[in-house]
Amino acid sequence: MPMTARLRTGWKLYAALLLALLLAAGFLSAAAPEQETAYSLSGGPGWLVHLGDLPVTPDGAFDAAGADWRPMQEIREAFKGQRFTGMFWMKQTAPPMPVDGASLYVRDQKSFELYLDRQKLASVNFSPYDFRVNAPFQWRILPPPAGFEGKTLYARVYFDDRQLRPGQFSLGSGSGFWSSLLRQDINNAVLSTLFFGLGAFALFLFIQNRDNRLYWYFSLFAIFAGYGCAERSLLLPVLVHAPLFHYYHDVALPMCTFAFLAFLEQMYGPGKWKLRRRLWQTMLAFSAVCIAVGMKDAVMYKDMIRYVFPALFLPVFAGTAGVIVRIFLKQRDRETLWSLCGARPAAAVHVPAFALIVNTGLPAFVAAHFPALYRMWPDQIFAGVFLFLSCLGMVLVGRFTQVHRQVRTYAAELEEKNERLMEVARLKDEFLANTSHELRTPLNGIIGLTESLLDGIGGPLDPRVRSNLQLVVSSGKRLANLINDIMDFAKLRHRDLQLNLEPVRLRERTDIVLAVFAPLARKKGIELAGRIGDALPPAAADGNRVEQILYNLIGNAIKFTESGRVWVEAALEEGRLRLSVGDTGIGIPAEKQEAIFEAFEQVEGSSSREHGGTGLGLPISRKLVELHGGSLTVESSPGQGSVFKLTSPVWTGQAEAEPVAGRTAAEDAPDPALQTLRLTMPPAYPAAAEPAESEAAAPGRRPAKRAGRPSCQR
Repeated sequence: MPMTARLRTGWKLYAALLLALLLAAGFLSAAAPEQETAYSLSGGPGWLVHLGDLPVTPDGAFDAAGADWRPMQEIREAFKGQRFTGMFWMKQTAPPMPVDGASLYVRDQKSFELYLDRQKLASVNFSPYDFRVNAPFQWRILPPPAGFEGKTLYARVYFDDRQLRPGQFSLGSGSGFWSSLLRQDINNAVLSTLFFGLGAFALFLFIQNRDNRLYWYFSLFAIFAGYGCAERSLLLPVLVHAPLFHYYHDVALPMCTFAFLAFLEQMYGPGKWKLRRRLWQTMLAFSAVCIAVGMKDAVMYKDMIRYVFPALFLPVFAGTAGVIVRIFLKQRDRETLWSLCGARPAAAVHVPAFALIVNTGLPAFVAAHFPALYRMWPDQIFAGVFLFLSCLGMVLVGRFTQVHRQVRTYAAELEEKNERLMEVARLKDEFLANTSHELRTPLNGIIGLTESLLDGIGGPLDPRVRSNLQLVVSSGKRLANLINDIMDFAKLRHRDLQLNLEPVRLRERTDIVLAVFAPLARKKGIELAGRIGDALPPAAADGNRVEQILYNLIGNAIKFTESGRVWVEAALEEGRLRLSVGDTGIGIPAEKQEAIFEAFEQVEGSSSREHGGTGLGLPISRKLVELHGGSLTVESSPGQGSVFKLTSPVWTGQAEAEPVAGRTAAEDAPDPALQTLRLTMPPAYPAAAEPAESEAAAPGRRPAKRAGRPSCQR
């Protein structure tokens, strides 16, 4: 089965399993009674209320004489839908204990003090008072003192909200309360876990592909939904002490809406007049306003969530659903179909839920006639969000499988093209190597015959004829040097260049190269100096390759030095030989110092560059040094010259002319630069003749200089 099919099947099975788990948890939560042995003190005519405060002494005693006690139901009717801010007292005669060792459970009051006759039992968020508390999710379990029955229970409450309410006061066993809370929180625990899991998965996908913001907004949607759902748990405030975090959990709904609208924009674009973008920006701004208002007034903050948000959400949701339907009728693609499938259950649960929130009398009716439904309705919003999010997750699965399919297609095409390019590169290298080999024999013959004519084998020569023959020799040697470089480069690329290690005296090899370059140095007025002592131990190297490296380095130094000096020195440092070739030439900019060691690279690549060269000398020299087990580096500043430094191991007594073990190009680590080079033909040389001394000065290397201004080409 293809990966995309397995992914879709796995997602469907995952969604089905989670939905079954969710329904089971929901029914278990709905069927769970508040507590079988509990006795409720809330509601009904049991509570008598006195509006206003009563005198309370510092030791907790209070004077209830002159209080105006009226039934709670009468007071609530008087303040129905209105905001009450201030103090009120409640009292009720304590009933018998329903079970031995019963506890008092108090919920849905954010600030209160509790008294039994004149004895204070508890003080919760009273002094100091913090209005940023969600009363429905704040609760306490208090053990009442002995002799509870028959005494008067007083509650001193500071209230700042709409619809004056007594809160929930119940008597029962402590274990029964905890068991009831656990059963009620199963649904929230399962839902929030699923939300956070989906959010983490989408966030992981976004980190892997940051250009696709669809994953980012899906992750935000899931995380905010998980936050809002988790904060509806009664046990979370006990496990995590973060009052402000609990207080703002209602903002999760507008933030989910913002993330959903931004998700749609990523799917379908900003829309006409960028309407979808304006909608999610509006919802994000509304969330920010809610947070700012919540820092000043808790009641206004709740009113914005309770009344303003539904007024914004319902038309936006209806309009968005209409747009999705219209897009589906035009395109009939799977992504839009999944969006519609998710919108249906979301609408089915959100509309009744908002009706219960806005209509304050409807919850009492539902609680009286459908108690199981009443216990489920606070969680149905997030159940609908989960179903909607699961359908949007199928959109992500579809996008992921599409990308995976495209990646496989591109990978196959890239592999095919890479094989073709490798074959073309191989044929090109073979062609250049074979052509270079075939050119070298007749070219050497031309050079030899021409030099014989210059030596007078055919008799005296006219000066003009001699000049032309010298030009032939010069041009032939240029081509011979180029052919040698190309063949060396081809060997390094194909890793079949072998070194024959022997004890090499650096002074002897250096003196040979300096003697060859001496005429050219005298012509330019450059001082040549060798500073290598006789006591220096021999290097373990291939002598011919050492001379080739020295020809490259010293020839470059003379070529790029207009006046001053060129020197060569060597020393023994930390058991290795270090040889330096320095000059007082034009120097190399810092940003170009590594580029000169790349094949066919020039510090200045324009057609007007002054100094010739193919750009192979230094790259080949560095590879040869590395094959010897050393390194080649440069230190330079523009206008202040350059110093090339190479290191080499010291000879330890191996037999002479023995091929070095483990030091062939095939056994060394591959050079990515050499493996990925595009081999191109070097630019043609100008036809101007150069003095014979130049050509004699650098066998194995290119001529030193052309007339004109200095440049920094190497």
